[in-house]
Amino acid sequence: MKNGEPAPAMPDDAREPPAPVRPRIRVADATVEALGALAAGLPRGLLLVRDELAGWLGAFDKYGGGGSDRAFAIEMYGGRAYVVDRMKNPEPLRIRHLSIGVLGGVQPDKLEMILNGPDDGLASRLLWAWPETKPEFNLARGAQDDGPMQRAFARLTDLLQIHDEFGHPEPVLVPLAREAEDRLEAFARDIVER
Repeated sequence: MKNGEPAPAMPDDAREPPAPVRPRIRVADATVEALGALAAGLPRGLLLVRDELAGWLGAFDKYGGGGSDRAFAIEMYGGRAYVVDRMKNPEPLRIRHLSIGVLGGVQPDKLEMILNGPDDGLASRLLWAWPETKPEFNLARGAQDDGPMQRAFARLTDLLQIHDEFGHPEPVLVPLAREAEDRLEAFARDIVER
């Protein structure tokens, strides 16, 4: 280089690899940008758990998303490839399988914000459930045993993933049995009537 010649090319093994993403299944309060980065590094998918979903929905585009936060939430449902290009990032963020489930509650008076918003498909991607009306209130007493839930999540994290011809993790598609399809269809019709 002192003689004016160009520097030799950097060896591939000298390039710093991307930082690993800490394995996890569940997130609670994250921006869309953070969810995208997590989804890109966690091919098994994520579960976004919010006690109050109105807070999650109300935060859409709070940080200048320009309408893209809600669109991203709609895309989280399909498990398809998704690419995020932003001016602030020189390289696109490539998510091989965008799959983020959402679990949470909504107060009845907040439903209007979800159901009467734009008919963009967000509300139809949510599986609605509510308890039957009971004439009296009974406080749940004692500690709840979350052992079965923890064991179920542990089994999910231990499942082996298949890989494509390039060595990338791929989801294992498990089709519903015919009877399960019929029951899901009946459930969906019941929800529409309600």
